[in-house]
Amino acid sequence: MSMTMSVGVVGPSHWSYMAKEFARILGDILSSGRIEADSVPNSLYADASEFFGLLEQYVSAGVPPNPPASANAYMIAKRAMQTAVAKSNHGADVRKSLRECVRFFRSTRNPRELNGEEIAVATSLQEFLQQLYLDGQSDTYESRVHFKQCLMHS
Repeated sequence: MSMTMSVGVVGPSHWSYMAKEFARILGDILSSGRIEADSVPNSLYADASEFFGLLEQYVSAGVPPNPPASANAYMIAKRAMQTAVAKSNHGADVRKSLRECVRFFRSTRNPRELNGEEIAVATSLQEFLQQLYLDGQSDTYESRVHFKQCLMHS
C-alpha cells in the first residue's frame, strides 16, 4: 500500500486552518518584533512543516521524494503567493519569495529579535498565508456548491 499523498484530495482547503492560525501568530510576532521560544505551538509547527516541507522539496533542486504532492503544494502556494503579491503591489519572483518564506518558517523555532529583512519576509509570509486561507475557504465553498449541483442533477 502506498503512503503517497493523493494530489486530488489535498487542495487549498486542506491547509486552510494551518494558514489562518500561522498568519495570526505571525501577526503577534510582527507586533512584538520578536520570536519567542513558544511563539509557534508544536502542533501548528508540525502541520505547517508538512506543507512547507512539500513546498521546499519542489522549490529546491532535484527530484522530490513525492513529486505529485510537492508539485501540488507548489501550485497551491504559487497561486496564493501571486495573489498576495498582486494585492500588495510588490513585483516579486514567486519562486524566490516562496524560498524565503520556507527559510523564515524553518527559523521560527529560534528565539530572537527580528531584523528589518526578517520583518519584510515575515510580512510577506503572513500575506501569503492569509491568501492561502482565503483560497482554502473558496475551495471549500466551491466543493460544496459542486456537490449540491450534483445532487440536484441526479
